[in-house]
Amino acid sequence: MESLDDLRRSRALLTIEEFAAKTGYSRRTTERLIASGVLRSTKVGRLRRIVPVDLVALIEAGMDPRHLAR
Repeated sequence: MESLDDLRRSRALLTIEEFAAKTGYSRRTTERLIASGVLRSTKVGRLRRIVPVDLVALIEAGMDPRHLAR
């Protein structure tokens, strides 16, 4: 996984697949995190995107993203 500083500075929005790859989650688990409100996302047209800083916020809050959806 990239460092937290790299994620904080990143301006690129993550696709659900990219987020899943960075966390080791499946696409479905990532979708469940979004649906439950644990992970924030934004829509760009019909596409769902995740701001990298939201992944950082989860980690800094002490919530290991690998254990949130289980």
